[in-house]
Amino acid sequence: MSENKKYYWLKLKDNFFNQLVIKKLRKMEHGDTCVIVYLKMQLLAMQNEGVLNYKGIGCDMLEELMLQLDEKEEYVIMTLEYLQKAGVLEMSNNEYTILNIVDVVGKETNSTQRVQKHRANKSKLLEYDESVTDDGIDETSNVTNETNDVTDNETDNVTNNETNETLHCNTEKEIEIEKDIEKEKEKNKKEKGLFLEYCEQLCFSKNMIKAVSNWMDYKKEKNQSYKSKGLKTLLNQLYKYQKEYGEEAVINAIEQAMSNNWQGIVWGSLSKQKNVIVLQTDAEKRKQDYMKKQSEAYLAEMRAYAGLA
Repeated sequence: MSENKKYYWLKLKDNFFNQLVIKKLRKMEHGDTCVIVYLKMQLLAMQNEGVLNYKGIGCDMLEELMLQLDEKEEYVIMTLEYLQKAGVLEMSNNEYTILNIVDVVGKETNSTQRVQKHRANKSKLLEYDESVTDDGIDETSNVTNETNDVTDNETDNVTNNETNETLHCNTEKEIEIEKDIEKEKEKNKKEKGLFLEYCEQLCFSKNMIKAVSNWMDYKKEKNQSYKSKGLKTLLNQLYKYQKEYGEEAVINAIEQAMSNNWQGIVWGSLSKQKNVIVLQTDAEKRKQDYMKKQSEAYLAEMRAYAGLA
């Protein structure tokens, strides 16, 4: 069986150069070069859900990235500092993560291509089958009027064999499609389980889980589902902003992105809000305990619904 290869491509939106982040970057000295550096980084990271890992080739992560990008050190450093400040990039010693890259990456596998091709051609194949059968019947009728029974039987056998071969081929394709569909179901089930597990680890409330679940469904409708690494990055980001700006502000940002049909969540507006002061009163603790119980009950309900209980 041939290897199920994956194919990736970077989608450049028609409003790419109109985004405030890109406009501001281009106005900087050597800004156009920095935009090229940013695009090159996306190309390097798109197969790993936006994550650039240190492979030990260079002395450190920065030197290794410069080797990969084949750009001058000053331009790479300038780009990294700007992207990090703009909230587009997260950096550590051995890893750089480009946030929301799943919004601009397209990918598909060999099996996906086969499914799409089969569904596109299915109606044509069925029409062709019917045409072959009808032509065979008409031709057989004409032969019956003009030839003996032996010739008639031979023609029927040839027609039946051709039809059987076509049906057998279609049956094999249908079986292959069914297998791909089952694999997709198992994959979705696994992704749902990971999502609920991460939410539980981060102690998200019921309202936060609902908001993130809605966002994931929204992205799935756009064929931009999160993989495990991308999902974990997103949830950690939500957790970070929730601690800094409060749950309500984060949920509002998610809902704003969906209502405006945006590709990603815009976090820039959160910087204008005041940091949340966590109260330590007994009443607040009781409220937190109540919210935790609600969250646990909701997680159990979602697991049962997804068949994970």
